Amino acid sequence: MKYVYLVYDECHGLNMVCGNKTLATIKVREIAKNNYDLSVDNEPLDYDGGLMCYGWDGVAWWQKEVVYD
Repeated sequence: MKYVYLVYDECHGLNMVCGNKTLATIKVREIAKNNYDLSVDNEPLDYDGGLMCYGWDGVAWWQKEVVYD
């Protein structure tokens, strides 16, 4: 099974589609820090599903989705 990670932010909706969790996490943290002035190292995560979602509600997050051939 193949997966993609959909990166969202509150103001713009779907921001990008990533092929791996690491890149999606980096992008979510960049958006939260640069666009929302969130202290990403100190702010507890709202979504720490680890495998299915990651990020902060109302700010930025990624969601894992299955890709069907």
